[in-house]
Amino acid sequence: MKRGIGNLEIRKSGKKVAIITLIAVLGVSTVPLGTMPLQVQAEENLLTATIDGMVIENGILKRYEGTAADIQVPDGVIAIGEYAFEYKDFIQSITLPESVKEIGYRSFFMCKNLETVYSEGTIEKIGQNAFSSCTQLSRIDLSQVKEIGYAAFCNCNNLKEIQMDSVQVIEGLAFTRTGIEKAVLNFDTEAGQIKYAAFAGCENLKTVEIKGNLSVMDDEIFLRCTSLENIQIENMDKITFIGGRVFERTPWLDKQLSQSENKMLVMNHILVSYKPNIFYAGEYDGVPYEKLSEEEERTIMFQKNFTYTPPAEAQMETVIIPSDIKAIAGNAFYGAYSVKEIKFDPQIKNLEIGVGAFDFCTWELEYLQKEDFLIIGGNLVKAKCNAEILQLPNGVKNVLYGSLMIDARSGKIPTQEVVEAKKIIWPQSVQDGDWYNAAPYGWNIEELIMPTCAKDKISHSASWIKFEDVDTDINAKDVLNGYSSEETPIPTLTQEPTKVPDTTEQPTTEPTRTPDTTEQPTAAPTKIP
Repeated sequence: MKRGIGNLEIRKSGKKVAIITLIAVLGVSTVPLGTMPLQVQAEENLLTATIDGMVIENGILKRYEGTAADIQVPDGVIAIGEYAFEYKDFIQSITLPESVKEIGYRSFFMCKNLETVYSEGTIEKIGQNAFSSCTQLSRIDLSQVKEIGYAAFCNCNNLKEIQMDSVQVIEGLAFTRTGIEKAVLNFDTEAGQIKYAAFAGCENLKTVEIKGNLSVMDDEIFLRCTSLENIQIENMDKITFIGGRVFERTPWLDKQLSQSENKMLVMNHILVSYKPNIFYAGEYDGVPYEKLSEEEERTIMFQKNFTYTPPAEAQMETVIIPSDIKAIAGNAFYGAYSVKEIKFDPQIKNLEIGVGAFDFCTWELEYLQKEDFLIIGGNLVKAKCNAEILQLPNGVKNVLYGSLMIDARSGKIPTQEVVEAKKIIWPQSVQDGDWYNAAPYGWNIEELIMPTCAKDKISHSASWIKFEDVDTDINAKDVLNGYSSEETPIPTLTQEPTKVPDTTEQPTTEPTRTPDTTEQPTAAPTKIP
């Protein structure tokens, strides 16, 4: 029988309060009668009930003070609150009534012996870190969940299979480093999203089926899924954005690139990745790049200079970007040492560029030996700092994150003298950009002039930030000779349902950082090991 809240007599200010009041406050539709141990306190705007060690306030289970290993939440509870069961490593199972629709922030965090979560109804939202590090969790029904919070199931080693029939958003790190072997995702919304590194590091993941209306695939979603061989995307034409390193270090990506005639993975007109003849040849003050772990490089690259050491008889190559490409994903050409020249089809008038798309690519390196700015389709991809006052050129529409970090200390331009900028001027033409990262890491900016359109997008607390519409006296050429500032729609592809993406058909774009299970990730320089 379902447990409920009923058969009560409550006193408030010396007067009896009708049972119907309790029912209304707790949001209970039907309240079975029962005789379980119960304590109730009523205050002006708060009704608190304690049932079997569960403290319930206004229908939300706030905390657990009991010792039972198997828990049955009473009917009438509408949500599991923040921190409610965290660190209760003696809990083995929990049964949720039909009334529970939401599981809150860190509600079961570090419940290391929790094995099963039963729900008699439909859970619609699971909050940030809700089940993070529940290492024994093997059973939970996610079929009707609409939103999975940030790092919600991170490090759930025994979670083997998930099926979501009506999901809308999967937040960053949601399932990273879990034991999942198969994931079936149906996006029941107009624009479904999978965010940063949601499945990264799932080394047992072999099959992913994506159905419905998936629109956004953020950075590093399947990074280091070293067993992932089968990806099926039902509606490829719905995808509008693909971030950086989404499929990096997966057998699936290796297969796609190897089978492609032009060595490109393209999905819905987005160039996702390119396979160069030679990848990233160089060293940091004598330490070969390939011998550094990703974490070691993050530390050393701000302390030591990087120099290229070309392999003997290196086979350099020219890459032609086809006319139907509408975006180049972040890190698409990262570390492509052998790519000495990139040519864009003359028909390309607009092109979205992802963060770090050409980092450590010989083409970008040599271009910046001759020019101060690399601009592609109105996107400022990289800018050299060679004066105390850095003026960004007129005509730049978008400033990518990391575009102002090109100096010897960060390993991007080897052996070049760098003058630390004291003042940066953004032209009025800039209408978009990573405003919060406008001041490059490690620089002591004294004055930053930004267009007025940035006022509502960046903190006003920094005294050295000024908002003013100005045109600088700097002009620079755009790599796309026929660049037009007018937006052009991305043509759609017709794709058969559940078909594995073909490398001759067309994908999207984007940052990288070190995953953290309790905080949102911050952007950081990256490498592909």
